[in-house]
This record gives sequence, structure tokens and C-alpha cells, in this order.
Amino acid sequence: IDHLDMLPTYTRILLEEVIPQVEKQYNVTIEPNGRAMAGLSMGGAESMHTGLNHLETFAWLGSFSGAFNTWPLTRPATRGRGFSLAEDKIPDQFPTLDKSSNEKIKLLWIACGTADFGELP
Repeated sequence: IDHLDMLPTYTRILLEEVIPQVEKQYNVTIEPNGRAMAGLSMGGAESMHTGLNHLETFAWLGSFSGAFNTWPLTRPATRGRGFSLAEDKIPDQFPTLDKSSNEKIKLLWIACGTADFGELP
């Protein structure tokens, strides 16, 4: 797998393989209002990438010190000891987001410490 395909591949496997198996084996809700996705570091970047592109599946999203430099379409520009996302490319990363998306999201939590190396735009 090419490093640019890493997040889209993760999302595909989660949605097409993992979630269907969990739904088959366990009594879980299939409603987005009953589903959350959150993660730390790379998991935080995966949670935002997957969740914000699939609001039909997840309504509760969290990222803790997310490694957003792993997003394939918003490769960061290096700034000092950290990075800054290519802000103009963020709409390409999340093509389905619009003003109506706010109604679908129950919670969007992004936490980033003062010693983290990344900066949000």
C-alpha cells in the first residue's frame, strides 16, 4: 500500500469489513447517533478523516493530538519544529462537508496540547 492510500484503505476496511462483522456478531446500533469514533495521534487523524467523510455512519467524533500530517490530500508544509496543513486543500479532503453537516454531528472534539508538534489552521 502506498502511503497516500493508507487512510482511504483504513476507511474502506473499517466500513466494508470491520463494522459489518461487528454488526453481525453483536447487538449494536446502526444509527449514526449511536456511533462514535475517536483516537489518539494517527488514530485521531483516522477518526477525523473517516468520520467527517462518513457522517451517515458516525455522529460523535474525537481527535486527541491527531497526526493530521497523515491526511493524503492536505500534506503539510513544514514550519519550524512543526507543520501546518495546506489549508486550501482541506475542502478536497472532505468533499461532502457543507453547512448541513453540522446538523448530523452531535459532537466534534479536537484536542491538541501545547507541546504537540502540529498546528491546526
